[in-house]
Amino acid sequence: MLILWAGILVPPIAFLLNLQINYSLVPWVCVTGQVFALYLATVATVTLAGSGGVASWKAWRQMPDGRSHFMAVWGLMGSAIFVLAIIAQAIPIFMLGPCQK
Repeated sequence: MLILWAGILVPPIAFLLNLQINYSLVPWVCVTGQVFALYLATVATVTLAGSGGVASWKAWRQMPDGRSHFMAVWGLMGSAIFVLAIIAQAIPIFMLGPCQK
């Protein structure tokens, strides 16, 4: 049951972490010019959100139908949505500079 909750909760937490880490790093990146830190944060949070999807997929394959099956599918869908949201947040990092206003 813990893996089901991890699959549901890890992707939105990864999304919020990405938002907060990038927001916190932008002033430092503007001063130092090391944009690699923003790329690294994005890759780390996409990996974290994807791991929630992997956990849900494994649970979905093992669980019988019913509430557990529903939770696993919910985690799979949530993981896909939050991975896409993190990637959408990363597009401006790649296309625009962090210091543009």
